[in-house]
Amino acid sequence: MINKNDLERVRTLIENNIGSHIKITVKKGRKRVVVRYGTINAVYPFTFNVTLESISDFADASRNVSLNYSDVLTDAVSLSLTESGEEIG
Repeated sequence: MINKNDLERVRTLIENNIGSHIKITVKKGRKRVVVRYGTINAVYPFTFNVTLESISDFADASRNVSLNYSDVLTDAVSLSLTESGEEIG
């Protein structure tokens, strides 16, 4: 069971890495995994924002996504720093 201390720990870890370049792995269900790279922008009480890099050279615009701390705790989303390879959360 997830308790408030676990959420605060994950929030603090993410907050300490604002501006860091990260690798995001999202489990979409039944053997489907999406891997993207981006930068942590902002931290809020229940969510945090990440700016994703564009996928191809044809798409210049980057995209902002909002993620939940509970997704990180339940391993639906995993974050790791690209410079050191350290797992966040």
